[in-house]
Amino acid sequence: MPKFKYRTNSDHVTSKKLAVLFPGMGYTVQKPLLYYAKSMAMAHGYHVIEMKYDRVDTHIPTGIAQAYKMMLPYMEECNWMNYDKIIFIEKSIGTVLGHRYAQELSIPASHFSITPLPQTFDYFCQDASCFLLHGSHDPYMNTDDFLNCCGKLHKKEGKDYWILEKANHSMELGDTTKDLENMKVMMQLLQKML
Repeated sequence: MPKFKYRTNSDHVTSKKLAVLFPGMGYTVQKPLLYYAKSMAMAHGYHVIEMKYDRVDTHIPTGIAQAYKMMLPYMEECNWMNYDKIIFIEKSIGTVLGHRYAQELSIPASHFSITPLPQTFDYFCQDASCFLLHGSHDPYMNTDDFLNCCGKLHKKEGKDYWILEKANHSMELGDTTKDLENMKVMMQLLQKML
């Protein structure tokens, strides 16, 4: 059975703001998008919790179910009311997990959702503040499906989501200079939510 782990930036942080990072299966918090997101959250005075669910099945529905079950006891026991502001920063399967926990446990979190999967929209809370990032060459969710889901939720491009043309599931184009420029844009979008 895979073991659930999490790590915080400090056991003694007294911040009233909390950022929870939900990585993807292979996209850990050491990868650029989540590394810089964590750094930015800490710079804005957030207590940061990094969820880790390694060794889950690589079959996406099975992996999501395993990760959900592993983290549920922690998510249920966390005192969310200790925080004035909560943001879930999610990547790939982490978007499904973050939105599902927020919905099922009534966690008053905002969401910064990077490369959501189709299953993410099954748990989308209309009242929650959310910004979604999607790459048009993401093999896990095609752009037409992404736009259809956003349309049903009355989300508007630029205000609620951003599509990076030709970007893959890591929100990269394969051109280092352009990838760094886009990283800066994505972190500016996050900063607006912090």
